[in-house]
Amino acid sequence: MKSMVFSLLAFFYSFSVYGDTCFSDEKAIKKLSKMYLDKISFSADFSEKEIDVILKLPSQINGAELSSVFIVKSVPNIDDKTEFLFPLEIQKEGGKVHVWYMLSESMSDHNFIQASYGDGCGWLIEYELNYEGEKLKPK
Repeated sequence: MKSMVFSLLAFFYSFSVYGDTCFSDEKAIKKLSKMYLDKISFSADFSEKEIDVILKLPSQINGAELSSVFIVKSVPNIDDKTEFLFPLEIQKEGGKVHVWYMLSESMSDHNFIQASYGDGCGWLIEYELNYEGEKLKPK
């Protein structure tokens, strides 16, 4: 009986669950995005109905390292509805951090960038992209 109880305890002890819930504060994200707007450079090169995009980002925000960057396309005229979301590979060269991607001109409206800093929930900055004017606007 003791060995059976011990076996059951060992069996259930070997499983663990990890949960993490993040709450986003839109006002805090917008404030942080405005604060770091001048630290980000953005260039778009148009050729044959394609756009090559390079974004240079701060390697750290509030002491937290850049952990992920996503390009997001939202559905026009519908708040918080995402058409696609793709992770971008972070490139590090000589202490500078950038991401690069290419898209067709037909996919270039209603795009924004999300950059996350730190582990877990960390810090988030978001910018709407205007490819023709090469301008960023905090979302």
